[in-house]
Amino acid sequence: VDVSRRARRWHSASIGNGLPYLAHSPGMPAGFPLGFTTRGGELVALDLSHPSLPNWVAVVLGRQGSGKTFVTQLFTLWTLYQGGRATIIDRAGHYRALIALRGGTYVALGKDPRPPTINAWDLRPGEDLRRKVDTLLALHEIMLTRPGQELDPRTEAALERAIKAVYEEHARRRAAGELPDQPHPLERDLIRHLEREARAGDVTAAEREIRRALLDTLQPYAGEGRYAPITDRPTTVDVETALL
Repeated sequence: VDVSRRARRWHSASIGNGLPYLAHSPGMPAGFPLGFTTRGGELVALDLSHPSLPNWVAVVLGRQGSGKTFVTQLFTLWTLYQGGRATIIDRAGHYRALIALRGGTYVALGKDPRPPTINAWDLRPGEDLRRKVDTLLALHEIMLTRPGQELDPRTEAALERAIKAVYEEHARRRAAGELPDQPHPLERDLIRHLEREARAGDVTAAEREIRRALLDTLQPYAGEGRYAPITDRPTTVDVETALL
């Protein structure tokens, strides 16, 4: 599999300091109490927001059963104790007990006929529309292509214009009082917009074909399609909860 375009470069210092506490403490004065060194028994504190770190990305490595999930749960608790928020994506349900003990919202997408839904089109007050469009483009690339593939430039451009148009139309209709019960767009609104564009008389045959291809591929994600219950419904989850 060609992963060169999506590969990341790691600083040699980051790799070299991956497990510094095996021999000595990395020297952070405060932070999450990670454990003790094997030599001297020094308490190791890890502060992921320390200015010496190039970013906040952490990789927890270990064999099966070595305690990776336990450590990340402790990181989560430490974050919550400091007044922060945590959003966990977990395929195995390991965090249900933590949510039951600490409080929060557990969402099992696709597990029942009416699953809790987080609408990807939600635009919170003050949220940058440009970043939201980028997020929706990335999401639709996953929905429209096979793993590892990317949208071709013309399709991506058409989809970007359509997403922006959906937000503009939704804002106009909300201002006119036409959508009192729909504070945010839904996937079905994109489908409707693409259908109108495909029928318009001022588009070329190639442009019409792009929109028809988008419509054919997105049908399972809207209305009563196979994936519509998790992609084309208003949000029913408290996304402002401290632990999601």
